[in-house]
Amino acid sequence: MARFYPIFIFAFLLSATASQAAIKNWVGLDGDNWNNSTSWSPVGIPVSTDDVVINNFVGTINVNTSLTIIRSLTINGGSDVTFSGNANNRNILISCASCSSEIEAGSNATFTGESTFNFACDLYVSSCQSFTIDGNLTFTGGVSSDFYIAGGNISINGDIAFSGSGNSHLACAGGVTTVNGSVVYSGGGETTATSPSVLVINAGGSYEIAKNGGTLPNITWNNTSNLVISGMVDNDPDFGNVASNLGIMSWDCPLQNAPANLNKDLTFNQVYIYDTGSSEIRVNTQSGAGQMRTWTVNGDYTQSGGVVNLTSGNNGSGKINFKGSSFYAAMTLTETASNAGRGIVEFSGTQPQTAYFGVLLNTIDVVINTFDRVLLNTQLSLNSGANLYLTNGHLITSAQNLLTLGAGSSVIGGSLSSYVKGPMRKAGNTAFTFPIGKTNTFAPGAISAPAAVTDTFTAEYYDDPYVNTLDFVAPLVRVSLVEHWQLARKSGASPVQVTLSWVNGTFSGINDLLSLTVARFDGTNWVNTGGTATGTTTAGSIQSDAITLFDWFTFGAKAGGFNPLPIELKTFTATARREQVDLEWITASEKNNAYFGVERSADGLLFSEIGRKTGAGTSFDDNTYTFSDLAPMTGLNYYRLRQVDLDGQFTYSPVRVVQIGQTGRLLLFPSPAVDILQIRLPEALEQAADWQILDQSGRVVARGQWVDDSLETQVPIGHLPEGTYRFLLFTGREPLVETFCRANF
Repeated sequence: MARFYPIFIFAFLLSATASQAAIKNWVGLDGDNWNNSTSWSPVGIPVSTDDVVINNFVGTINVNTSLTIIRSLTINGGSDVTFSGNANNRNILISCASCSSEIEAGSNATFTGESTFNFACDLYVSSCQSFTIDGNLTFTGGVSSDFYIAGGNISINGDIAFSGSGNSHLACAGGVTTVNGSVVYSGGGETTATSPSVLVINAGGSYEIAKNGGTLPNITWNNTSNLVISGMVDNDPDFGNVASNLGIMSWDCPLQNAPANLNKDLTFNQVYIYDTGSSEIRVNTQSGAGQMRTWTVNGDYTQSGGVVNLTSGNNGSGKINFKGSSFYAAMTLTETASNAGRGIVEFSGTQPQTAYFGVLLNTIDVVINTFDRVLLNTQLSLNSGANLYLTNGHLITSAQNLLTLGAGSSVIGGSLSSYVKGPMRKAGNTAFTFPIGKTNTFAPGAISAPAAVTDTFTAEYYDDPYVNTLDFVAPLVRVSLVEHWQLARKSGASPVQVTLSWVNGTFSGINDLLSLTVARFDGTNWVNTGGTATGTTTAGSIQSDAITLFDWFTFGAKAGGFNPLPIELKTFTATARREQVDLEWITASEKNNAYFGVERSADGLLFSEIGRKTGAGTSFDDNTYTFSDLAPMTGLNYYRLRQVDLDGQFTYSPVRVVQIGQTGRLLLFPSPAVDILQIRLPEALEQAADWQILDQSGRVVARGQWVDDSLETQVPIGHLPEGTYRFLLFTGREPLVETFCRANF
């Protein structure tokens, strides 16, 4: 049905009079005509100076005049009214810049046509001070029943639905329409807007395409407004008019049986994908070389169902540029492009990010380009041809959440600013460098090419000494006291050469390449595996002979007096004695040690220096140091040593905790804890007691039992995500409760 909206407004201007405003109350029956004077109180058909009120009415009003002009419309009292046109171009026009209209909460209004002849009935607003829709408003029919807005301030706080087989739609040509409730298309036509400013989806508001197909208008979206796609079957929605951030998109189309080819750069605040039926969503379908389509997601990405195909073009690529905190792709991410096409998932946030992957099919690259870190919360496997890009930020893995690079995949990048912090695995028969590190140390480990494509190795770097640094056999005279690597073969039998690297010779204690070697721990002793060093004592690497036995590796020295592999702190204790705390530590060797700074903290996080002890410079003998804190704080006191070299570089000791002036409390340390939490009792238990660890939501994440003859125990917590937890010990009375922090360093 053709629309000539300006004609109606012009007709109103010609017919407007200066009559005094009156209120017209509907008193007609179900099926009565609008144009019946006795259907109104006071008697008389509403005119352009009247305010129309429909209160507590259930039924149909036949709009039997082509244009009905009124000042305002109020529907309340739980009314459920249907306005039905008995011919084409049946319209109710609201026009009064100083008047307010309302559809009250609990009331419903439907504009529809006469079903037999497919006639329509429309609602127009040329001007109003406000039109508040708190109830439900429906436009339906076999032809087109429209909601046309030329001016005024419209607030949609309830639900507006466009249904039926006709072309019913919302047309915003002026004024400002804000949606705090929902606009739903289960049929009908499309929304039109002359500019983005005339239709605004506010925070919490929703725009839903519940039909097959549909076109998104170029309107204004809020970061937390909702776009819902729920009706696609075989006709994908058209995103071509979208030019702004779409807020929160939810895709839930269980009947979908054809690809949704979005094929446009889109920005979302959050994405939720629940169901794509038997098909998929395609980010890019372009075939030209270098063609890229990107979804930028500023908040959470959650794919709990369905399939997302990043690219299906010949040479094109599709990317999810993830800037939020939680990336949860539990289902399938794929790409089906031929030739050079590939999918890309890039982590580029400014805050810590978590990553959960389900199935990655074909060539999906993962890019770490964050200003913070990415914590892997599930296992991640990259397929042949895929790349891991390490540009900025750290990828944190664990034994449970392992990164695996399949045969034919590769790493691009890796530096002090971006590396894998935790274990990673590589399969294949090509030489490979593991871009691994810990804390502020980048320490790659490498293997030469294995013989079989099925060979797999797992590697991890540790920035502390191996538990045994004293047992070694000639020609070794010492091994590193600051770092070690685990390189374990998981499958295969071919010999390879192992390469260990250093980027800070001072930290690693390397000053002579000729006496340097690769040492391997055989379960009892450290043994020499040979070594050929390259680079300088500042930065370089050393490659072992070909070996077939693997596990723990570190730097070894073959000549006394060279490669001191620096300070070894044998012991460090803190003991409360009445109103003071006595500290004692012993070093087995020192290199260029200027001094120890003694630091104290009340919370285990913020430390300040309370004293210094001069170091021994360079020494290979035991040295004992003592320091007394004569004014400790009441409660918990955390102590650590800051060992400073002559060149200003420094390292920290483990933290020791002492309790002063308080009893009956659990002592938890270190704070924050990384892998192991130490718990100390104030007094022995009378019998065994159960303990639990609770997360911030109160969920139990670990449990165990404390035996009755132990004052101290260790609890592994390396599997827990970073955050704050409570430790509860149930002693038969009130439980002992303390809070601790878990962190990744």
